[in-house]
Amino acid sequence: AYRIALAADPRQLWARLGQATALEERLGEAEAAAAAYTAAITLAMARAETEPEFLELLGWCEYRLGRLDDAVATFGRALALNPAWTAVRLDLGLVSLLRGDVDATAHFDAALDGLAECDPQRRVGALRVALDDLDEAIAATAALAFDNRTSNVRARLASELAAAR
Repeated sequence: AYRIALAADPRQLWARLGQATALEERLGEAEAAAAAYTAAITLAMARAETEPEFLELLGWCEYRLGRLDDAVATFGRALALNPAWTAVRLDLGLVSLLRGDVDATAHFDAALDGLAECDPQRRVGALRVALDDLDEAIAATAALAFDNRTSNVRARLASELAAAR
């Protein structure tokens, strides 16, 4: 499906991200996924100045390539434009945990405060994605599994999700 969408319009950044994710997570094709993430980064960088909604995608691709400092900078740019962008706050919290930043939990706290104002369906969706992303990061990074901050964040996300259902 992603190949068809990209053949029709190679500038479809969300399709390019979907393709990269499928290559990485479903097919285990790390090199092809890295190439797809890199292509998405190139396109997103060109478009983010006039279409800032692509900053989230850009930061996520940087994260997936292990470019954590770049991802933090990109998420910071996005939040400078829209401090209430909860998906970006959750992504920044995740990347900050991976970097061992002392303010990582503050990003999650701010995101959860923002989600408290959202409709329940959106809140549940965002919490599910955040929890899945965190669990994936924990599985890939053994040090996170033994980090108290990570455990606390995971427990809070799970609790908020249970309460939102």
